[in-house]
Amino acid sequence: MFAGLAAAYILRDEFDTGDEPNPIGIPGGAQIPLVIQDRQFNPDGTFFYPTSDIEGAIWIGEYFGDVMLVNGKVWPFLNVEPRISRFRILNGCNARILNLDISGSDFWQIGAEGGLWDIPVRMRRLVLAPAERADVIVDFSRFAGQTLVMKNHRPPSPISNPAPQLPQVMQIRVGTTVSQPGPSSVRQVCPGARLTSAARS
Repeated sequence: MFAGLAAAYILRDEFDTGDEPNPIGIPGGAQIPLVIQDRQFNPDGTFFYPTSDIEGAIWIGEYFGDVMLVNGKVWPFLNVEPRISRFRILNGCNARILNLDISGSDFWQIGAEGGLWDIPVRMRRLVLAPAERADVIVDFSRFAGQTLVMKNHRPPSPISNPAPQLPQVMQIRVGTTVSQPGPSSVRQVCPGARLTSAARS
């Protein structure tokens, strides 16, 4: 997206309140939206977008950048506490498919565009097409004082993607103290049963 605003729009209800504790027992205090985009820049720092050589067309339909942005910042770092966190990840790229991992840590995906899932899914990598989003839980409790890296890999076969590789997405710097404990374990958040029968059908 190059014209207008691009951001995460977080919706709440009486179950997913954004606070801790909440009726469905998921992290509220450590909940972070991550909008990931690939971009190119002009020398003056403005966005570059290639124009089309087709008569009557202004911009090309498919575009791959050479710089990765997260929440509008180039290759940033994120400070987190050594506890369970919730990332709400949006692929804001024009055409790039993301295949994400965080060094040494699994994801527990608990939701997508349609809301929370009935059953959480544990995964090593998270694949997102453009405009796709994922709601994931990551446990940083064993990484106190460490710096992790969120990386982007080539899409899994048989997906074909002509984009130049951008392997580095962002650093995640895990602190050593916890200000608000939240859930004590991933199993407490994701016991393998329905997240809540009352909240989602």
